[in-house]
Amino acid sequence: MNNLVKINLFGGMSVEVNDSLLLNSNSKLYQHWKLLAYLIVNRDTSLAVRQIICAMYGEYEDTLNAQNTLKNTVYCLRKELGDNSYILFNDGGYKWNEQNNILLDIEKFNSLIQSLSQSNDIAYKKSIYKNIIDLYKGDFLPQLQKDQWAVDLSLYYRQKFTKAVLDYLEILLNSHEYDEILAVTQHATNIDAYNEYFYLYMFKALYFLNMNTLIVSTYIQINKIISNEFSAEVKNEIHKIYADANKKLNKIELDISVIKDNLKETTFDNSPIKGPFFCSFEVFKQMYQFNVRAAAREERTVILMLLTIADISDNIPQNKILLDAMLELRDVLTNTIRKNDIFTQYSKAQYLLMLSTDTADNAQIAFNRIKNNFNSYLNRNKLNLISKISMQDFADSEKTAAIQ
Repeated sequence: MNNLVKINLFGGMSVEVNDSLLLNSNSKLYQHWKLLAYLIVNRDTSLAVRQIICAMYGEYEDTLNAQNTLKNTVYCLRKELGDNSYILFNDGGYKWNEQNNILLDIEKFNSLIQSLSQSNDIAYKKSIYKNIIDLYKGDFLPQLQKDQWAVDLSLYYRQKFTKAVLDYLEILLNSHEYDEILAVTQHATNIDAYNEYFYLYMFKALYFLNMNTLIVSTYIQINKIISNEFSAEVKNEIHKIYADANKKLNKIELDISVIKDNLKETTFDNSPIKGPFFCSFEVFKQMYQFNVRAAAREERTVILMLLTIADISDNIPQNKILLDAMLELRDVLTNTIRKNDIFTQYSKAQYLLMLSTDTADNAQIAFNRIKNNFNSYLNRNKLNLISKISMQDFADSEKTAAIQ
């Protein structure tokens, strides 16, 4: 057997056998392809059936049924590959047949990373960094975000990629290669849209190229991205570059439609606006102050709701548990409360909401929806969700209550 198999796992999985494309990176990743990926990344060892079952399907109480499911998956994989000999069964487990010649993108990536330590020559390092960045088409198997083995490898390769990009950008900055910095940061931010260090190098390059108009327009976009995701403002260094560029432009805009377009809310991928408005605490505070003013004039009530995650003893959970719970609760809020509601992260264990309702009964209904959608997670992780509301009426009187 002397087949040539090319497998790429960055940015999705593709499989090519003897120049015949069997799977492209945009295709759905069925179980047999998932099995192939798992066997390939562990191909130095013969994997026990039980180990494969846990990785592929999670814990199975019915061992016999799980083994039959795995056999069917192996059968489908061998059929797709066109030859039973690609996947071997020995010592009570399965493994990839090493007699095949295989080209694997993650192996080439690892080899390039290791080669960086072989020389201090700048030209050599720049060539290696460029190859690393070109090879990294996206995160490792992004379709398998719920499989722990894939998540661990994805995190590992993302960290290696990020370090390589930042090291390369520093070299480019020192050698004044600003156009190349823009090309690299464009690729890097397409993969990781929330890494502020990538944007910092991008803005430095734009600054030295005197591209002030682009600095201003780009700043508006990334400020929305960072603010929406992290409830925070962009790095102060980026803001200083923006402020300097804005001052240089000193533009007086006479077309109000242009200003209106700049004010519009947008999403990173230009998808329709859904769910409540999430913002930093400073923005939330200003919006609350404005709403209190409007409520006084319109004789209506402003309702705040404070949600706190606690353990079953009403203490704050450990950081690792709390971080996951806060992310889960944010997802619940995004998919539960109304489009004209506003919320922010108030502390490491709390979200603060401003609801678009003016009665305690409606606030209770909103909390019940949140609690119902969050209950399974709370019960599974032995956590509790504590809620308090504050009602500020137009006469500036205030009532506070806990709701269950």
